[in-house]
Amino acid sequence: GKAEAMIVGSELISTERQLDQWETSIWTVRAIYSGPLGYSANWDHYKPVRFWDRLDFVAMTSYYTLADRANPTVQELIERWKPIREEILRWRAKVNKPLLFTEVGWCSQEGAATAPWNYYQNMKATPAGLEEQRRLYEAFMRVWTPDTPGLMGVIWWEWDRSAGGPGDYGYTPRGKPAEKLLRRWFAEGRTKPQPAP
Repeated sequence: GKAEAMIVGSELISTERQLDQWETSIWTVRAIYSGPLGYSANWDHYKPVRFWDRLDFVAMTSYYTLADRANPTVQELIERWKPIREEILRWRAKVNKPLLFTEVGWCSQEGAATAPWNYYQNMKATPAGLEEQRRLYEAFMRVWTPDTPGLMGVIWWEWDRSAGGPGDYGYTPRGKPAEKLLRRWFAEGRTKPQPAP
């Protein structure tokens, strides 16, 4: 497949303490794949993983609680991200591996910032929910800039086969204000986006 990198597992918390089995799996993959290998940990469980040193990069999902209420401002989201960012970057420097975010995304539901992993919490498409999703994307882009030390990339979650659009309350940014922001981010070479009008 000519993949540039490979994830050997994702969010397998109950298995992460089985170090011998992970070492065997990693070396088995290395025997047939010569590219860089990583593992994708839960955002709230990346520090206990004991086999980071056997891999070429570290990866993690990103479902942090970024607000205590629905419809936070971009600046409020940025302020919540700052200590999280610093903690992750201190840890990343300690393990001395590049960092890949494997799932960055939010539902277009009011309250998405309060529990990003919970796509059942509201299940209603509203203009405010679409805007909350857009703000969450913008805040991430403004905090995790291309010059972030050791950041190797972001995988946006999720672009699926659904039509998306204003009647959709799921994760896809397709057909929503967040898509416009993403398109601008890619077109500008991932430079810091300007706030939406």
